[in-house]
Amino acid sequence: MDSDEGCSFTELAYQTLQAYDFLHLHRHHNCRIQLGGSDQWGNIVAGIDLIRKVEAAPAWGTTMPLLTTSAGEKLGKSAGNAVWLDSGLTSSYHFYQYFLNLADDEAATLLVRLAPPGMSHEEVDDLQQAHQNEPGSRIAQRELATWMTEWVRGAQGLQQARHASEILFGGRPFDGFTASEVAVLFHDMPVSEMAAEQLVGRLALEVSVQCGACKSNAEAKRLIKNGGLYINNRRVEDIGDVVPASALIDEKLCVIRTGKKKNFVVCVS
Repeated sequence: MDSDEGCSFTELAYQTLQAYDFLHLHRHHNCRIQLGGSDQWGNIVAGIDLIRKVEAAPAWGTTMPLLTTSAGEKLGKSAGNAVWLDSGLTSSYHFYQYFLNLADDEAATLLVRLAPPGMSHEEVDDLQQAHQNEPGSRIAQRELATWMTEWVRGAQGLQQARHASEILFGGRPFDGFTASEVAVLFHDMPVSEMAAEQLVGRLALEVSVQCGACKSNAEAKRLIKNGGLYINNRRVEDIGDVVPASALIDEKLCVIRTGKKKNFVVCVS
């Protein structure tokens, strides 16, 4: 309240508004129970009390422990560290990578909290022990990434996430991926636009210079001779190689890579 930003009415009256929201759901949709994170306990109880007083009807609430980071910060959109169930907001690849990149202590905790139905306590304990014995193998992270991605995105989403990881980190060709899927993977990479006739049939070394992947033809030639220039993760074998029409994914884009990690997206204008 002492800050220059002040406090909005919705923040000030949040508990009251959520209580009336519960009342509205009770009246119009026969909602009798509200579920939420443990930080919602007071708001849920306020709704229960309001329904009992106004409608003389019973209502219930239940809360679950929040998922938090090792620093005690909750996982959620208000904290800015959310992963979304909607694939339009978080791709299957980024969903998978989120769990794969968890800190060791966070992964060990979530291994217990998010274990799939049917997994016994003994199996979870064995995984935790293996995780502690070999932290470098990231056993807990890999198990979590697999469980959660398959549960939320299905077997196809898990396969897509794994293939995408192989593309970015294992040099796998882009076969089977659409332009939109590739664009999601490389959303934070440098992007340039070129007309189709500037790409197809042109020398790969010239295209690499024009899109900014190489500074000069001489640099591009050295890369090709050293096996360091790629189009869609396929190595350019000779300085005379041209960009084939098949390199354009959905006739929309291709990805030029120099070395192991520098990627440049070329879109057809």
